Amino acid sequence: MATARFARSNIELNEPVPFRADVLRLKREAGHIGVNRLSARESEVLALVAEGSSNKVVAARLKISERTVKNHLTNIMAKLQATDRTHAVVTAVRLGWLVL
Repeated sequence: MATARFARSNIELNEPVPFRADVLRLKREAGHIGVNRLSARESEVLALVAEGSSNKVVAARLKISERTVKNHLTNIMAKLQATDRTHAVVTAVRLGWLVL
């Protein structure tokens, strides 16, 4: 962690400034990530994505449309504050929601 110093003033904070991983951990502990748990279907979709399945394969295995898979992934990424499907998988693993 780094120490914050304000350039335009003589104020120096001795309190550490957290890096991104620390911010995510702190938010998670504070309840900002994961307040809305994944639904059972979203968990199924994410597990298949974690195996490396494409949207088309996920749709076929779950007997749903590709559009529905995309909708589930959009919801998953929003709930996990993820920027892409890989980020969603990594975040779910870190939260203990997905075991690889």
